[in-house]
Amino acid sequence: MDVSVKELYERMPPYSISKFTIYYLIKRNFLQAHLKKVLMVDGEDAEYLVNNWEGRYCPKGYLFLADVADVLGVSKKTLYRYIQSGILPAIKVAGSYYIKKEDFSDFLKRMQVNLKSS
Repeated sequence: MDVSVKELYERMPPYSISKFTIYYLIKRNFLQAHLKKVLMVDGEDAEYLVNNWEGRYCPKGYLFLADVADVLGVSKKTLYRYIQSGILPAIKVAGSYYIKKEDFSDFLKRMQVNLKSS
């Protein structure tokens, strides 16, 4: 069931997220929403946000840069270089980078091919 931005904000832990952040996530299409009399957030997206909020938000289908660095065993600085050079596609939202799960899988496959051909 869809919920209003106000209802979603009230369901979040106290002081964890602002209404502005919720509107920002909608604007960036990380939360699906539609307009009735008020802006309504898709029920599944609202549940995902409430259940996965840890002081930071990672959109569905994306990975945190720190998590990718841990998996690869490299520093975030190295990942920034990969992103800047176009080796690893990423999106930047509010100063933070996120990597699509599919792009990360493709990156891993390319790296395996490069290792085999070396």
